[in-house]
Amino acid sequence: MRLLLPAFVKFIRICISSTGRKKVITSLAQHLGDNIAAEPLDAFIRNKHQGDYIIRIVGKSFVSVVDDNPAIDRVITVDCLSEWIYLKALLNLFFKIYDYHVDGSFCPKYRLVLRNRNKGDINVSNYFNCGNLLEVFCRSCDIEPINRRPSVHFPPLFKPTFQIESFGNRLVIIHANSNNSKKDWSNDNWCRLINLFGSKDYSVIEIGLSSNLKCNLPRYNNYCGKLSLDEIAFIISKCSYFIGIDSAFAHFANAFNVPRLILLGHFNQFKNYLPYSGLSKEEEALTVIHHNGPVKELPFEVVKERILL
Repeated sequence: MRLLLPAFVKFIRICISSTGRKKVITSLAQHLGDNIAAEPLDAFIRNKHQGDYIIRIVGKSFVSVVDDNPAIDRVITVDCLSEWIYLKALLNLFFKIYDYHVDGSFCPKYRLVLRNRNKGDINVSNYFNCGNLLEVFCRSCDIEPINRRPSVHFPPLFKPTFQIESFGNRLVIIHANSNNSKKDWSNDNWCRLINLFGSKDYSVIEIGLSSNLKCNLPRYNNYCGKLSLDEIAFIISKCSYFIGIDSAFAHFANAFNVPRLILLGHFNQFKNYLPYSGLSKEEEALTVIHHNGPVKELPFEVVKERILL
């Protein structure tokens, strides 16, 4: 019940905002990478509802990736998925809602489960069997799936403080530490890979919230926890090569279509899944490794052979 009051307050704010236009609500409260992947759906709904006032609900931690999206008129944040569950119950009575969440999504904070029934019966147990994340979000809204590469929208006055020029034009970005250890490669292999890049005169920058790597190599630079999301997106857009595990930053690399390699393996019940949209089969073969087993068991030599240097 502690979420009922903040949800009600946000409901009132939505009701009184831009009263001259019909309101449409879109929502994706969880996960940074999901919100990057959903950008083409935001654009599709904007085109479908030209002239309407589109309000996007998003988790507080992920607001920067939707705040400057021209398809969205207003962004309202929630603290967690459970707050959206309460808010949705109120908004459903008055407005058109496109809820991108997969049916059965779980809020770890308050342990509530979201219900989002759809014609395809997509839920948390089968969603990656139904396409990439963008296609899953479309199906969850009962929209015919679209498969486009997302775009990243920087603030109009964005000026990175990060001096990327100091690393020259041979810069590799790695992301080795996800929010789920089941997606991670071994630390020893990452260090071997960093050493390989260094031997070919590449500078290596590790990005992310934190690092587990214990590398003391001359061309390795640990920037984990030191950059804003906009700065991370910027340096990924300018890098010579990106290599990482399944994460939000891999979604940035896909959006910018930089040379890249993403390491995927078995994840929960999904043995062969693809989160990223807009890829041809040929591009997927070049940019994604699908390992038949956990990523941590992916051999170093397999990755080495696939890197385009």
